[in-house]
Amino acid sequence: MARLGEIPHKHKLIPIHGATKVSDYADLIEHDPKYKNKVILNGYTAALNLVFNKLLDNFSPMTVIKIVCEQQEYYSDLANQLFRAFSMSLAEYHPMITGMEFIMKNTSVMTQPADYLAFAIGKYLDERGTKKDLWCRPIFGDFDPDKLPGHTFSKVEARLAVGVVRMNIQLQLRGVLPPGTIIVPKKKK
Repeated sequence: MARLGEIPHKHKLIPIHGATKVSDYADLIEHDPKYKNKVILNGYTAALNLVFNKLLDNFSPMTVIKIVCEQQEYYSDLANQLFRAFSMSLAEYHPMITGMEFIMKNTSVMTQPADYLAFAIGKYLDERGTKKDLWCRPIFGDFDPDKLPGHTFSKVEARLAVGVVRMNIQLQLRGVLPPGTIIVPKKKK
């Protein structure tokens, strides 16, 4: 792991993550028959939303960004909708977000560092100090795992985010808010 962990850093890849525990907010979410009982705010799209927001925090508006994800049949519709809403709402602030693409597993080495990073973050968050966690640490490179670019939702943050998403959906369904537009509460300083 020590040799493999340094490869993404040698190629100037910056690890950005988003993590959340669905169990922290599952009781707040209703199933949507449009997605064959898929949960609107599942862990995959919640984490992807965190990654989108961290991209804006970590890169200048002139940085060209293309998001490449491993093909996820179960989540691709929701992920694409999230990306469209995200890119439309931020087009004037970050015009260089060029697109989002899904590729099949093992067809490119582009997604493999992210798989290792996700595994390492999971071990760090859930099994800190164990042999598996310590074996995975080289994947973080020079980053302290607690200061890695990205974010892990706390239970309170996850529950607040669900409320914001539900509010936006209700406003869109009532015709008050145009599709693709989102209202985000201002952060307290």
